[in-house]
Amino acid sequence: MYFIDLKRVEAKPVKGEAYSFVIRLRPLAGKDKRSQEFTWAKRLAAVEGDTIEITKDGKFLVNGTVVRDSLPLAAKLGKEPEYFSRRQVLKKGELYFLGDTETSYDSRYWGPVKVTQLRGKVIGGVF
Repeated sequence: MYFIDLKRVEAKPVKGEAYSFVIRLRPLAGKDKRSQEFTWAKRLAAVEGDTIEITKDGKFLVNGTVVRDSLPLAAKLGKEPEYFSRRQVLKKGELYFLGDTETSYDSRYWGPVKVTQLRGKVIGGVF
């Protein structure tokens, strides 16, 4: 469980901080594969102006620095890591989020989140 300050949505989110956001995605598990709305909390890895790259072998880089070494959920999604490969400069208002674990379902798989999708800043958690 995370504690989220719903009043604290910064105009310029800070890399490394965790935020809550809403996004429409296909669920990873279950029989129903229609898009659903999820509210998630993940750590901000890249902001507008940053260059993100996912290599054909699944490495994730931000501004040329390797942040993650693999795409372990690619097979669960029925895709090869190469399917997710891309290089892009994040546009105004775009954010890239990563979970705290290598196996997180995050922006490496579904791309950028708009700053308008932010709902609050994570201020603590209980595990």
